[in-house]
Amino acid sequence: MTVSRHPSVLLDKVFTLIGEKADKANAPLVEKFARILFKNISAADLYGRSDSDLYGASLSLWQRFSHYNSAQPFINVFNPQITKHG
Repeated sequence: MTVSRHPSVLLDKVFTLIGEKADKANAPLVEKFARILFKNISAADLYGRSDSDLYGASLSLWQRFSHYNSAQPFINVFNPQITKHG
């Protein structure tokens, strides 16, 4: 499926959550980061996702990258467990 150029209600909700829940000092930067992150996402990739899932993913990546030390490689492995992560 191709990337849609129409505004996404789901992503609008994600950006609203960022404004409401993220640290007020960083919220504008986190929102800008999320807009770049999801800029070219397809409707198929959004299908079945919730605003809170995408908010959590955005914030998690933001936090990881904000503590990144460029002198060391950055590797993050996520191995979800059904009982823990659904």
